[in-house]
Amino acid sequence: MATAIEVPPIDRELACIATLTLERGTWEIAQHREVARMMGIGDEKFAAVEQERYGDPMFTEREKAVLAFTRQVVKSVRVDDGTFNALARFYSPRQLVELTWVIGNYMSLARVSEMAEIPVDSAIGASFWKDR
Repeated sequence: MATAIEVPPIDRELACIATLTLERGTWEIAQHREVARMMGIGDEKFAAVEQERYGDPMFTEREKAVLAFTRQVVKSVRVDDGTFNALARFYSPRQLVELTWVIGNYMSLARVSEMAEIPVDSAIGASFWKDR
């Protein structure tokens, strides 16, 4: 029996957007723009993530910690103690591993979609997630 992921959905989506932006996954970003809207992440917050304004006051302290953690996983692989501890205030050890796994998956997806040069002709992401 599979166990559901414990990372909150909004946090997962913010980590996805940040990962895809850092990795320049054009097709995936287009998909997640629609998913984010469906989840209630507004265009202003999406733009802040795209511009790496992770400390913007519109983000909660937990969201800022998620975004900083994501940046370090993508850019540095190893996360420094301060960034790790900031997220560990909000997350269990299991959630820390889950978020790292999510980030890694989206790093891979960005690479595959870019290597395959998938054209951004329509966003199907929101319709896929709507029924989930």
